[in-house]
Amino acid sequence: LTGVFLFAGYLTQTLGLRLTSAPKSAFITGLASVMVPLVAALVYRSRPQVSEVVGILVATAGLGLLTFQGGGGPVNPGDLLTLLCAVGFATHIVVLGHFSERMGFELLSVAQVGSAAVLSLSLFWWAEVPRVVWRPAVLGAILITGVLATALAFTIQSWAQRHTTSTRTGLIYMLEPVFAWITSYLLVGEGLTGRAAAGAVLILGGVLMVEMKPLRPRRHPS
Repeated sequence: LTGVFLFAGYLTQTLGLRLTSAPKSAFITGLASVMVPLVAALVYRSRPQVSEVVGILVATAGLGLLTFQGGGGPVNPGDLLTLLCAVGFATHIVVLGHFSERMGFELLSVAQVGSAAVLSLSLFWWAEVPRVVWRPAVLGAILITGVLATALAFTIQSWAQRHTTSTRTGLIYMLEPVFAWITSYLLVGEGLTGRAAAGAVLILGGVLMVEMKPLRPRRHPS
């Protein structure tokens, strides 16, 4: 089940990127963090804490400043597909949080990544003719995206969600564009505009607001 929603997020994000801009895709995908407490409320029939709602709103404003550097343009089919991507990733976080306390994180990690891989493999054979040119850059990309950004990342997430709520997990995910900028700055020296810097500060502030000032701490909802 977690692999199905993970695959749904990957699929709709990839299809959406063909029809919309990268900044709009980044912002809409980041809205998954806003949808997590809504999905969790439907599943657990519980309302998020006030500090969580405020923190998410602050971080969402920061996400907009960080990702939107120009005019967004009208809504197009790519935006709607990317919105479905956000729903898929939000549901994945909630489902993963639900099962993380019920089974070993090793099995959960392998099962979800493996399921997403099988579903992806079933599609790409008819989508295009497979063509791989093996060279160091390709191998490096596979190691970074496959091992670090997928296998290791989702293994850590499967373990970590045993100790925190889905809403907090979604909020922490909003730090992704902040770390993306830090990485691009360290690797290629790409600077950060004042607008984007303000957005990064708001995202960090939203995360800290939830992590440091919970009004009513409670146990994991599952």
